[in-house]
Amino acid sequence: MPNNNSPRTPVRPPRGIALPQDVPRRRVDRTPDPVNNLENNNVFRRALNFNNIPMTPPPQSSTNNNRPLLSPSPRTKKKRLEQVKATNYLAKYKHMLNNNKNYNTINKNTKNFNIEKPVFLLSDVYESRDGKVKIIYSEKYLESAWKNRTIFKSPITGVRTDEELMVRFNPRLHHNKVIATPNQLAKYKDNKDLLIKTVGEEIFIERFLVPVIKDKLPYVMKFIKIINKNHVDFSHFVVEALDVSQRILGRLHLANIDKLTKKEVDKCIKVYNKLMKQLRHFPMPNQRNVTTHINTINDMYKVIYATYLISKTIHERGVYNWSLRKLYNNIMKEEHLKNILPMLNLSNFKNELKNLI
Repeated sequence: MPNNNSPRTPVRPPRGIALPQDVPRRRVDRTPDPVNNLENNNVFRRALNFNNIPMTPPPQSSTNNNRPLLSPSPRTKKKRLEQVKATNYLAKYKHMLNNNKNYNTINKNTKNFNIEKPVFLLSDVYESRDGKVKIIYSEKYLESAWKNRTIFKSPITGVRTDEELMVRFNPRLHHNKVIATPNQLAKYKDNKDLLIKTVGEEIFIERFLVPVIKDKLPYVMKFIKIINKNHVDFSHFVVEALDVSQRILGRLHLANIDKLTKKEVDKCIKVYNKLMKQLRHFPMPNQRNVTTHINTINDMYKVIYATYLISKTIHERGVYNWSLRKLYNNIMKEEHLKNILPMLNLSNFKNELKNLI
């Protein structure tokens, strides 16, 4: 028989009655929290909303293993391919930098050049303070660094450049010699600042960088300076002078103005001066409302002047794919407008309106 005199495990008294001080409290062992794996996590359970506690995701059914995986989108594939190419190029570029035969930093005390077919970049020279050659490259090294690339940069300085700015290094002519004089550096800086402010940095690098350094700027600089003086940049020019809507301004790109001939530039300046004398908050005509806004001879001149300048500066396919010739044909279809055309002096546009006037 069990011994009735053996001590019994104390039990908790009814609620509201305190335990005697000599009776120890019963320890309750709780299971650790399966999510955070903390033994004392139960202390905070009273203040938590259990619906917000992250649950361990259920194991996936074996039936889903046979589900075909979705192929990544073409955009994702292209992005991954670009990342792989960038990684491979960086590895190759690092290897080239570790090879001392690829480039050499020179100063007035340098005597051993140790470069096979050494060349330097005029862009590096014109971005320097004294106009001297600081870095020479192996020609093969530059060709490897620029292989299959559309953006050319100096591998060491990071300055945007061009293949035409690569010059063969001759120690007798170029070592510790001034390649670009202070006046040339100042002129380069002034033209660079003017062009970047007026046409943008990308267009400056793509179309004007080489002519600026080689002092062979196109004649269109005369028109660009007028735009910069009166409108700061071409964006303000097309809005203020040509009244192009700002809503479509982001879709426009500057035309190949550097290819304009001297005759075309002079005509653009002449037409621009006439337009600025007559244009006073006149809406830019388009194919939908051109006949609505033309009521007088002056209105007709404004439309023709603005159309010609658009075709030479921001002629963009899909946005302003029309010309003076098309405008002339549209006006001739309107009975109340075609009688105005014979009254206009369109001798300046005889090439554009050949066989029409």
